[in-house]
Amino acid sequence: MRKACVMILIFAFLFSLCACVQTQAEVVSGYLKAGSFAYVYDVDEILDLEKAVLVVRFSDGTTEERKIEESFVDGFDTSTTGQKTLTVTYGEKISLTWDYEVLYSADPTKEIKTTARASSETTFYEGGCSLEITLNKGNLEGIAAMSFTISYADSAVVPTIVIASGWDYGIYSYGAGQWGAVVYAPDGNTEEKLVFNVVGQGAAEPPHIGTVKVSDGKSDYDLPDAGGNDNA
Repeated sequence: MRKACVMILIFAFLFSLCACVQTQAEVVSGYLKAGSFAYVYDVDEILDLEKAVLVVRFSDGTTEERKIEESFVDGFDTSTTGQKTLTVTYGEKISLTWDYEVLYSADPTKEIKTTARASSETTFYEGGCSLEITLNKGNLEGIAAMSFTISYADSAVVPTIVIASGWDYGIYSYGAGQWGAVVYAPDGNTEEKLVFNVVGQGAAEPPHIGTVKVSDGKSDYDLPDAGGNDNA
């Protein structure tokens, strides 16, 4: 009798376990919660997932919210401007798309085509500095120009550039010690980096070098096309 009772209990347990497995709700669909992504991003803007939420629907009619992780997202790219689409994938049943636009906020009419971004390292010495520019993607081939700002504490100091043969440059004054420089690349250039000197004759303090930007012509950022020497 005891053995029979044990067998009945085992069968009951197995039946209930199978029933739970059979009735377990499955993921059937999902949607993005309002405000998860923006419609417009700025060039080089980082994706913010703080408010990104995926609402998951199950076969039993219930829903649950899932925090969207970076691994769920594919197709987010702000290195260039234009209309784009990202995809949010969750498991095998959910694949959602979101259309967005990337603009250059400083001038929304400008079209950014190149993904090249420049980093720079400056070594200061008395009266000036040595500026080394390196691209973090690709090399300088195809780059028409690059620009940076120069600031001297003494507003009377006018900087000059000592540059490698074959390169050209122009200096533009913003007034009160603020200058802008555009360096033009020669045709067929394949260098990975550019090193040159920025010198301010009679300067008591070294210059301040601002952000370096890379251009493929007028379509990229606010730089002019590469051309002849336009020194001021």
